Amino acid sequence: MLKKILLIALLFLLSCQTKKNKDEERNILFLALKSYIEGINGDNYAKLYSANNLLFTNTSNTAFLTLAETASGNSNKKLVMIHGWNSADRDDATSPSDSLLKSRILTQLWKDQLGTDFFTLAIAKGYSIYFFTYLTSNSIEKNSSRLKLALDKAFSGEKNTVTIYSHSMGGLITKSAINSGDSSYISKVLAVGTPFHGSPWASSSFQATSSLLGELASFLTNTDGGKGLAWDNYDGSLSSSSNSFLINLAAQKSKDSLITAFYSSIDKSGTGYNGSESSLLVACSALGDRYSPSDCIVPAKSARYENQTLAKTVDLGRFGHTEINLRQTTARLLILAELP
Repeated sequence: MLKKILLIALLFLLSCQTKKNKDEERNILFLALKSYIEGINGDNYAKLYSANNLLFTNTSNTAFLTLAETASGNSNKKLVMIHGWNSADRDDATSPSDSLLKSRILTQLWKDQLGTDFFTLAIAKGYSIYFFTYLTSNSIEKNSSRLKLALDKAFSGEKNTVTIYSHSMGGLITKSAINSGDSSYISKVLAVGTPFHGSPWASSSFQATSSLLGELASFLTNTDGGKGLAWDNYDGSLSSSSNSFLINLAAQKSKDSLITAFYSSIDKSGTGYNGSESSLLVACSALGDRYSPSDCIVPAKSARYENQTLAKTVDLGRFGHTEINLRQTTARLLILAELP
């Protein structure tokens, strides 16, 4: 109710201002309103859904997704799926309906994975499946807080029942979330292609040296979330780059023993590439010697969290960044083998 009152008040004040009196005040009010609306959108995108097992035989039926906070509890092990960065996300996105978020999960974020054997095999292991969605253009810090709130609402009081599968940016919001307060319900985190040290492609200094690819990367990462993926320069390889968030996150080590990190190892020449998206190899080449091998987006030393101690690191082979996200059978089976 308070949010509605504030919104109505801001709209009323904006309507009362005229060009004759106080253009500056109108601008201030407009920016306040814009910031307020963007906050609503980010909060409204951050939802945790429980999936009925029937979803995986009818992968387009949104009726099989239910908000986790209203779903009936169960004693099964839980597998929470957390997607990575979506380059189409922007902070001025329309505030989503429940049906839009469900459609986003099924037709955008997990469309290529739902028809694989990953979920049926996980269910056979005794898991209930959940999906967390969030607006990736918002900062990683904001989204990690939203994830923690959603997990606490759904699983608080449980012990070691929840495994998290996270791809790319999803691994960063997961690591940040589980280090905030009690996370005793977490059993394991499977972090796939996560840029723990960031990616050069999100750093303006690297973008400036990479011609058209750099210009494209600059456009795509021009959000708080995208900028949060910048290389942290832990190894001194990109002196003009920094990322205070990732530096601070690296110092939070208490839950690192829960994390198994998966990475890809394509060298800059693309030798032995086993995937089906060879056009991506130009990005591997552009990363050069300093960041080879990689998945063409995230260097292997970033995805395996070099200089940090995790539970385990697993080389998924020579596949691209999106391919290791359950799209390739070889990678998928290696990930399934780590599912407790």
